[in-house]
Amino acid sequence: MTQQETADVEQLLAEISDLRGALAMNKEAIKTLEARDALMLGVRNDLQAQLSNCERERVCWKEDAERFCRNESYYRGLLVKIGEMFGEPAYTSDDGSIQQDVLCAKVPELAALLLRDRGARTVALENALQRIVESPSACAAGSAIREAAKLLKHEPPKP
Repeated sequence: MTQQETADVEQLLAEISDLRGALAMNKEAIKTLEARDALMLGVRNDLQAQLSNCERERVCWKEDAERFCRNESYYRGLLVKIGEMFGEPAYTSDDGSIQQDVLCAKVPELAALLLRDRGARTVALENALQRIVESPSACAAGSAIREAAKLLKHEPPKP
C-alpha cells in the first residue's frame, strides 16, 4: 500500500470515527426529543382533560343562569299579577307619577298596608258586633249595625 493510500485510509477511518460520534449524538438527541414528546403528550392530555372539565362547568353555569332567568321571570310575573289587583296604587311612584307597569317594589308595601287595614277593620267589626249583641235597645243596636255596615263597605286604604 502506498503512502497516499495509507493517508486516504487513515482519513476515511477518522471520518468514520467522526460519523460514529455524530451518530451517537444524534441518537442521544432523538432520545431527548422522544422524552420531550412523551412529556408534551402528557401535558396535552392534561390540558384536554382540563378543557373538558371547563366546558362541562360552563354548561352547568349556563343552565343555572337560564334557570335563574326563568325563575325571576316567573316570580316577577306573580308580583305583577298581585300588583294589578291593587290597581292604581301599584302603578304610582313615590313622587305621585303614574307608571305604565306595576312597580313590583311597591307590592309588598301595599300588601302590608292591606293586612294592617284588614286587622284594624276586623277588630272594629268585632267590637261593633259585640255592641249589637249587648245593646239594650233596638235603637242602640241600629247604630252599631250602621257602623258595622260602614266597615264592611270600607274601601281599601290608600298608601
